[in-house]
Amino acid sequence: FYTDSRETPKLTITLTGFNLKATEPQPPIKVKPNVISLKKSDANASGTIEIVNNTGRGIVPKLVEGGYSPYLKIEMPYRQINSGKMETMNVKLIAGSVNEDRMDESITFVFNDQKQTRFTIPVSISR
Repeated sequence: FYTDSRETPKLTITLTGFNLKATEPQPPIKVKPNVISLKKSDANASGTIEIVNNTGRGIVPKLVEGGYSPYLKIEMPYRQINSGKMETMNVKLIAGSVNEDRMDESITFVFNDQKQTRFTIPVSISR
């Protein structure tokens, strides 16, 4: 990464992760898809995020303050997601809000489980 800081003009970040095979134990909260792609030429550009709760108790997702784009309207589940159930979040591009040909944004939300599980979903906006 390059920054505008005089003290640290260049910054290196190392990220690590892993992929789980279908036969391995899965995380208690599943979120799909991993990325949302929206076309600004589509007047009704929208996407859906599916949340599956396998924690053994009810959970509630909450948007992280500053964790979403001002170009997106996000409709959150209005109720607790019970264990073993699935709910959806709807993501809509606010018509006419994007002037650039391409833009990358994201949505970050956290759950009220013991670990305060957090997800960030990248949102790609293009012509």
